[in-house]
Amino acid sequence: MSRKKTIPGEADIKTLITNITGFERDDVNFDLCLQFVQSHVKYHRFLSVDSHKIIKTLNGICTKFSVHCQNDKAEALKRLIEKFELSPLSKQTTQTKTDGHYAVLSLLLELSNCPTENVFKEKQVVQPEVEPEFDWAGYLLADEDYCRSHYLDSTDDSEDEEDTNDFNQGTTHLETIATESNDYTGSIETQKNWLLRNLVIQYWNNDSKEDNFTGRFPCSNLHRNWDRCLVEGNPFHVSRHSFITEVQLIREILWMLSGVSKSYVFIFEERRFTVNPDVYLSHLTDYCMENSLQKFMKYGSQVMALETFCQDVVNYSCDSIDMSSVTQTYQAFVSSLSQFLKDFKKFLSGREIEVRNQETPMTMSILYNQLEPWFQKIELVYSIYISGIAAAAELDSSILKASHLLNVMFKTLIDCDTLGEPDRDKMSLLLVIWIQTCRPYFDILSDWITSGNLIDPREDFLIQRNKTAQSFDETFWENAFLLRLDNKMDISSSKISRDINIADATTIPRFLRPVLKEIALTGKSMELLFSMGQVEKVLDSDVLECKQKSLYEIFVENLAKMLGTKSGHEAPESVEREVTPEPNITKQRVEEQLQVKGVYDPLLRINFETVFDTQQMKNVLHQRKEDEHLKLLYSLEVDSLQPLEIILQHCLYPYIQHRYNHVCSHLINIIKHQYHLFQDMKAMRSFFLMEAGGTLYDFYSNLFERIKKHEEWRDDSILGFILEEALESKFSDISHRLTVEVEPPSPKDKYPISLTDCIKLHYQVAWPANMVISQKYQERYNEIFSFILQIKRAKYCLEHCNFKALERKDFFKSLSISHMAEVAIETDLPAAVKIHRMQILRFRLLYFVNSLHNYIMTRILHSTGIEFEENLEKAQDLDQIIAAHVNYLHKIYHHCLLDTSLVTLKSAITKVLNLILVFENYWQMGVDEISATALEDMEMEFSRCVQFLGSFLNSVIKRGSFPHLESLAFAMVTSMGKT
Repeated sequence: MSRKKTIPGEADIKTLITNITGFERDDVNFDLCLQFVQSHVKYHRFLSVDSHKIIKTLNGICTKFSVHCQNDKAEALKRLIEKFELSPLSKQTTQTKTDGHYAVLSLLLELSNCPTENVFKEKQVVQPEVEPEFDWAGYLLADEDYCRSHYLDSTDDSEDEEDTNDFNQGTTHLETIATESNDYTGSIETQKNWLLRNLVIQYWNNDSKEDNFTGRFPCSNLHRNWDRCLVEGNPFHVSRHSFITEVQLIREILWMLSGVSKSYVFIFEERRFTVNPDVYLSHLTDYCMENSLQKFMKYGSQVMALETFCQDVVNYSCDSIDMSSVTQTYQAFVSSLSQFLKDFKKFLSGREIEVRNQETPMTMSILYNQLEPWFQKIELVYSIYISGIAAAAELDSSILKASHLLNVMFKTLIDCDTLGEPDRDKMSLLLVIWIQTCRPYFDILSDWITSGNLIDPREDFLIQRNKTAQSFDETFWENAFLLRLDNKMDISSSKISRDINIADATTIPRFLRPVLKEIALTGKSMELLFSMGQVEKVLDSDVLECKQKSLYEIFVENLAKMLGTKSGHEAPESVEREVTPEPNITKQRVEEQLQVKGVYDPLLRINFETVFDTQQMKNVLHQRKEDEHLKLLYSLEVDSLQPLEIILQHCLYPYIQHRYNHVCSHLINIIKHQYHLFQDMKAMRSFFLMEAGGTLYDFYSNLFERIKKHEEWRDDSILGFILEEALESKFSDISHRLTVEVEPPSPKDKYPISLTDCIKLHYQVAWPANMVISQKYQERYNEIFSFILQIKRAKYCLEHCNFKALERKDFFKSLSISHMAEVAIETDLPAAVKIHRMQILRFRLLYFVNSLHNYIMTRILHSTGIEFEENLEKAQDLDQIIAAHVNYLHKIYHHCLLDTSLVTLKSAITKVLNLILVFENYWQMGVDEISATALEDMEMEFSRCVQFLGSFLNSVIKRGSFPHLESLAFAMVTSMGKT
């Protein structure tokens, strides 16, 4: 029986026909195709496939894809062809790049039809996880030796028979050992070859030879040709001998930019990088290579400077001896700067992986284009470092350094925003660094205006606590907090507005200048409330809501609401870390201590564990909150960025203003109602300014009578008893707080009217009202009191001039002949005329004193007091109350002509008041004791003083300098008599 001869692969041929033509096997056309194929396979010979032609055709297809902007197809085709060439066609063979591979590729080329018009979608091949097979042989023979001796147990009879078997077995064993040894040697050679292929050539040892990298294009050998030309032109030319490839140079560039100071190509000296003079590239001249590397070395030097600064700050921060060596502001700036450098190094690491894998072309030009956005950021950060830190190295205080850095960053941010910086990434980076650098200031502010604690261990803050001023001192409000200035001026807002030009103060950061007054007053008020024991009310009503949020967190959240956040924005890797609790080593130590002591208390251990767990959980929650706000900060939408002043007005200042209004108003209410500040001020006006006229009249009338009768009055007990009697009727409840004191007479008191200037009142003001009515202000009150007392004395003397006393005659003196003769000689006026002139002079003096008295008590004290009360009602903080009181006291002091600028007027008035005492003395002596000369002298003296006062006041009023003196000037003019 004859059998039909089959050809190899007939089943595959049938499957191929079905897939290409679509004919079924029972179809006639299918049989025709099968016969055709079998005929060609059996009786035709085909030439071998030209692999070069196939590769050229495939490269042409890839180029065609690139021309048609189908780069994904070109890359995929190249990758798949390379993978196919390096893979065996079947499991029975390990050969690659055989004729069979190119035959299959040729077949695929013949079957292809318009590849550029087809839609390409690469299939994702999922590689199954292959579990490594366990090497049982290696495991079982781990402790066995390959060379083993065989001992035969056969008898002597069988030795001859088994000699041959033993020889065969030994030979087989030796062959096995030799085979294993050959396999082991082969594995060493394979590993060595792998190492030679994958290890980097040690170009730093001049192992890299240019001949191994010589290209076929002339431009790739430019250095050799140019160097040969230079040698021919200059016999003394020294050629470079250390050849490196551009890939190696690029990796060196990436290392340099990462902060590596020691490398082969780049030498770091004197804070800058230079190129190794012995290195060259084959395709670039020496000048061209160095010129191309200059821009990389520039930014490498800047990165190195920033890295050095960060390391120095970290080292100084770890120094616990000098706490003020590095400010918290510098530490915050270094933290944000380190984050920026870490992101930059991460980007460089990605580029290095690309260069190492050589999957994509990379040249110095391509690398620079990729790094150019980062270079712009580095230059921006470096400029801040130079102008904000290096330029402030000579400053001698921490506050000057911190404020200078913050002001430089603030100005840079404003300048970039004003000039319309097109790169929003730079604006985002600058904004983030500025906010993070301001973090210490925000934290110090938050603690101070929230809890009243000014914690500034590194002396960063512009305000410092004066430790010598205690909370219960009357100078607390004035001296407790000081600006860190060279003149050490205090922080009260009135003094800041008068004595300190905030715009020129270098220690005040610009972003805090608009709210400096509110910050200072809120912080001082909080500490004062804490001393009063009233801080709980403020915290209960306002701070509990924001107790978990600091000023920094509130500012970041408000900024995110105002600008918006980017959707899908990826935060830096260091920010997106998972917070895990630290191992609780402290609990273990407590457990050990409890056991060491010998008395193990389980309840005490549980309490300790609860404390440590709570603290650890707080730390974890705090860290998570920090990460959330940092992510929010990096996701800000900078495209909608508004001017920085507007941002601060909407995101920072409102909270500070709110705290200022709430805390200061609460403090004022407490001082007004619980500490009776207004009652003390009313008492000062009643006694020192003599607004309690009836009560003080009883005091000074008794005093003036004693002086008139020459009785003893210069004694504290006597005056105290007189004052106690005067206050008993209406002010018995506060009489114990008002005392009187007699000081030694001053040599300046040359006029008799100044006799009572030694009397000083003292009013005991309780804390905290004594911060408003302090001892130095009571001295000013006493000066006004002395002047009013002089006017009261002159007025009292004139009002108590009895007409009978003037007409009284001394009969004993009238009988004296000598006296009668003297009178006859000295006087030529009758007594009635003298009496008449004395009465006219009395009325003129009384009119003058009454005019002066009404001016002081009504035009000055009363009207100024009404204005003062209105200012007190409008006051929003304690500082405004103090300022209103100071202005009130200063205005009264000035309007009473006690100011040094009005010493001329005061001197003229003092002469008139002293003249009244002389006049009263003559009046009491009687008309017979008054000579015409003395009467004329008094009249002339009074006329001159009044004429001077009238003319001087009129000229001043015409200039508009002192409008309040108009009524007094009118009284002076009308009191002039006919000259």
